[in-house]
Amino acid sequence: MTIIEVPEKKTRTDSVSSTPQVEWKKELIEKLEHHTDEAEEWGYIAMMPVWLIKIPLFLIASLILLFATLFAVYIDPKGMKGGSMHFFYHLWLKSLGIWIWRKGELNNDGSIKIGAPVTVSNHISNIDGFVLVKEMMLPRIVSKIEVKSIPIIKTWFQLSNPIYIDRQDKDSKKTLIQDMVDHCEQWNEGDSSLLIFPEGKTNNGNTVGPFMKGAFIAGKPIQPIVVMYTGGWKPYNPKYWKRMNGEVTRYGDMDWGLGFLGCAYIPITITTLPVYHPNEEEKKDPELYADNVYEIIRQQYDKDRAAWLDECKRRREKWGFLAEPSTLFSFLRRGARQKQNKE
Repeated sequence: MTIIEVPEKKTRTDSVSSTPQVEWKKELIEKLEHHTDEAEEWGYIAMMPVWLIKIPLFLIASLILLFATLFAVYIDPKGMKGGSMHFFYHLWLKSLGIWIWRKGELNNDGSIKIGAPVTVSNHISNIDGFVLVKEMMLPRIVSKIEVKSIPIIKTWFQLSNPIYIDRQDKDSKKTLIQDMVDHCEQWNEGDSSLLIFPEGKTNNGNTVGPFMKGAFIAGKPIQPIVVMYTGGWKPYNPKYWKRMNGEVTRYGDMDWGLGFLGCAYIPITITTLPVYHPNEEEKKDPELYADNVYEIIRQQYDKDRAAWLDECKRRREKWGFLAEPSTLFSFLRRGARQKQNKE
């Protein structure tokens, strides 16, 4: 079992909360909005062989998953909790090239251990939610109420007994908080945990963005989880990126989707940290509570990321471009950059 070092709790006087809130959080968010890799538009052409394999596999797996969902809803409602639905969902992720590694607090069967009514995780990519839904055996989620009108998708969402939020309702935030508090009060060990990404949006993966306090208002124990991607292509979802001509543009869903379809292997590591029990000061101050949990997740992510970057450097020195075989244009990307540097 991996030993996880957990930092000591901080008080209001020595917490990151004691620094000016707007300044440090705004500055960090702005840094995380920009992709650290340059865009290589031509690189998508090199990915086409992977597309020809991955897209058919994805379509076949999605069709199987659709029938599995209907089976789980009408015949085997508990299927997602380790039964038929869970099995087919696992195959669906594999068809997308997603491979999952786990460490930290684990059950005897190697699955991640969830021991709190609310689970919070850092948020890097569109993939995060799909992976954690499988790993947490169908947690409760917070979803836009519009999902209830989408055929098939609404059926799948209903399996998780979601908490819906209506953004058109001016009292939706208050209702959401009350629903979260009710969930925590009624939760018993073995029940589905409520999955929340307190950053509120994805970023460039350099570190963890600041947490909003909504998930911590109930003052109940929190299950912290850290997700990190370790492949050659990084499925991060920042707001902007720099193209090869130097222009900074929006990093859209199409840009991300083309990269995703061209990557045959997307490894993700999930680290389950010990359950965090708030003290009396944190129960009264959700922002302090959020900042302290944020610090624990950030330190673990930064530590794991630094170790991974060191390992990547060692592999590149030994194997060159073969150290990152997960994307076909890794070698071409380096060649283009070397050519630009010479010019």
